[in-house]
Amino acid sequence: MKKIVYFLLIFISSLTYSEYIENMDVKVSLNNDKSVHIKKIIEYNPEDELRHGIKLDIIYDNTDSILGYNKLGIKNFKSNTNGFTIKHNRYNTYVLGDKNKYLEKNKIKKYVLEYDIYNIVRTDGKLSQIYLNAVGNFWSMPIKNVNVDLYFSSNQINDLKVYTGPYKANTNNYIVNNNNIRNKDKFLEGEGLTFLLNLNSPTFTKYDRTLNILKTYENIKYNIGIFVIVIILIILMILKIKSEKSRLVIKPEFRIDEKISPELAKKIANNTNYSTLTIVFMSLITKGILDKKDKYEEVEYVKSLNEKNENVFLEDEKWVYDKEKIFYIKDEYMEFEKLENISPSEKLALNSFSKYSEDIFKSIKNTARLSESLDNLIDKIYEKNIAKKNISYRIITILLAFITILFNIFSTEVLDYISIFILLISFLISFYLSSKIETKTSEGIKVYQNILGYIMFYENVEKNIFDEFNTEKDVINHAKKMLPYMIAIGLTTKFLNDLDKKLISFNKDIKYAYPYIYYPYIYNLSYIDNRIKEDIFKNTKLENKNIRHSNSGNFSSSGFSGGGFSGGGGSSW
Repeated sequence: MKKIVYFLLIFISSLTYSEYIENMDVKVSLNNDKSVHIKKIIEYNPEDELRHGIKLDIIYDNTDSILGYNKLGIKNFKSNTNGFTIKHNRYNTYVLGDKNKYLEKNKIKKYVLEYDIYNIVRTDGKLSQIYLNAVGNFWSMPIKNVNVDLYFSSNQINDLKVYTGPYKANTNNYIVNNNNIRNKDKFLEGEGLTFLLNLNSPTFTKYDRTLNILKTYENIKYNIGIFVIVIILIILMILKIKSEKSRLVIKPEFRIDEKISPELAKKIANNTNYSTLTIVFMSLITKGILDKKDKYEEVEYVKSLNEKNENVFLEDEKWVYDKEKIFYIKDEYMEFEKLENISPSEKLALNSFSKYSEDIFKSIKNTARLSESLDNLIDKIYEKNIAKKNISYRIITILLAFITILFNIFSTEVLDYISIFILLISFLISFYLSSKIETKTSEGIKVYQNILGYIMFYENVEKNIFDEFNTEKDVINHAKKMLPYMIAIGLTTKFLNDLDKKLISFNKDIKYAYPYIYYPYIYNLSYIDNRIKEDIFKNTKLENKNIRHSNSGNFSSSGFSGGGFSGGGGSSW
């Protein structure tokens, strides 16, 4: 019933048309480069309508996959009349006629147009196939006479199938005579003609296929050329980085230079995930500038073995960091500007903490901004004193990326996404490497040699570094001094193991370790670091929220009308 209603509506609508195509003659041939040449002669009658001319839609992408090379290249379009092209996402509209003139009424206007279709031939090694929508299923007017001529020799043709009618239907409205296809009855609006032509191989070889792909996806040529340049650039950057590393002659260092702050050592060693703020926090803790308010009673560091004191004994699980603990600046250090032996980053942190001196992590925004400021400060100190950034490679990478974008936008309407993806990966690698290229100053080389040399020494030394100290006080003082560095350069575990062994040699119970070094901070340092990072994340999320509020075709032997490649349709204008 639905089909009857559909065809009835088509029949009634066809009676209302006053414009039509008298003849559509399509000539199909194969070029030397194995692209398909199309010549169309369209005889259009506007009858009583005021029309400037006709519009022809030619589809170049009727596939849903962005991978593979199945799209068509529509090239060398020309016609016997003036016009212009409108490019769409999957097809082009060729507008033929003069916007300042109307066609004569009740007089046939002949349009002769030609174009080449690249990448339309398919092959499986035995047969080559052309699956072409020769007329198009989207004409907004009837076509009285259709004639399709296939300029192929009888030796070339293996099989020919024809499909006519509306899209995804077949009305068998055709007659085949050798290489000629004609319609039996008038084509109504929305009816077209598709043919599937199988050719004997070797009509179309893999070499021909490659040439057709390169002609269709013109951006491939540009992308390959730029890819070669990017690879050369990557090789040069790798050689530059290796050359810079060769300037560093690393020898064991037995001490870390006191002029180097723990947070700068962190950046140079690049061996820990702790934030810069966490390192600065730990440094201020060990210097006694920060303290905490704890519901548990503070525990002294030194306790002889077998000594019993129930008032200070705490079970292990009670050392887990509790949210009720808050950190504050001690009153005697509130005038921190006068303090000596603190780094610029520590001064910056104290200045920020002083806004909430009784609870330094009270404000999420303050914590987040301080963390960002510390990172920026360390970067500035590093770039000023340690190593100068070489931005020339980054500029070249950005320029190449910009050129690539221009080529891929303006070179062709058919883009090869595989080469674009490969180029994207190469650009990411190039951009990453460009950020690693730097030229170290003479002072920077010394700093690198000191930090990396100390790491080399400490990772390989068999002797306990605390053995040079004879008293508990000296051990504690050295541990307090070096702990922020050990956290910063990623040697905390070995450092604490050495400390444990030394404490045991003094016949002291390590379970009651000095609180600035052990349980409340070291074992909960990851928690503190995560808390800082969570505050940064929450603040970023909140700021982003505020910004938003303020800115309020497979190889086949079957087919149907409207199937095949190219196709389209047209209308008057």
